[in-house]
Amino acid sequence: TSLQAALSIPECVQRLSLRISKIERPCPALGKLAHLEYLDLLKNELQSLPPEIGDLKALKHLILSENSLHKLPRTISRMQHLDVLQLDRNHLAELPSGIQELRQLRILDISWNDFASLRTELCGLPNLVTLEAKHNHLLFLPENIGSLEHLEILALDYNRLTTLPQSFVRLKQLKQLDLSFNRLESLPKDIGAMHSLKVLSLSDNKLT
Repeated sequence: TSLQAALSIPECVQRLSLRISKIERPCPALGKLAHLEYLDLLKNELQSLPPEIGDLKALKHLILSENSLHKLPRTISRMQHLDVLQLDRNHLAELPSGIQELRQLRILDISWNDFASLRTELCGLPNLVTLEAKHNHLLFLPENIGSLEHLEILALDYNRLTTLPQSFVRLKQLKQLDLSFNRLESLPKDIGAMHSLKVLSLSDNKLT
């Protein structure tokens, strides 16, 4: 298989695609690919990940989209160079503790999952630029969401939000915000001070 071939030359492999391979659980030996920077596991049958995946410390781009994951191992927080994490279309209801340790993470996609809330630690990601969280069951956002000072794109459409925290207006770099198809009854009074905001979608809420 592609993985077995990669493991025969672990010091050479930087990119590995195993998409649509009917994998239910990756081999723990995957963690031996110490120089791997790109891993694509899209559209498999993943139900869990081995903790050894955290040994991929050179990884920059991880694609786990369209699987059957219910949780992620805590060890994923050891991927200190991770830049893009795609988790969309799984069955996740929470992110692992320590998520804030992914200090290089710029793009996070958790769309089409089962999140009803987000960890406050998520707002400790200092370089996050894009957060895609549409099509979940979010009832509220972390009170400290305004700490994501570099956030430029935030997609929260198709959730169950009724209000936004006051810290929301501190997202001074935000350029695109999609809040359509929620249950919002009001917006923070200072939302007009978000001068970087270019695209704002609010359709299908309860705003008056």
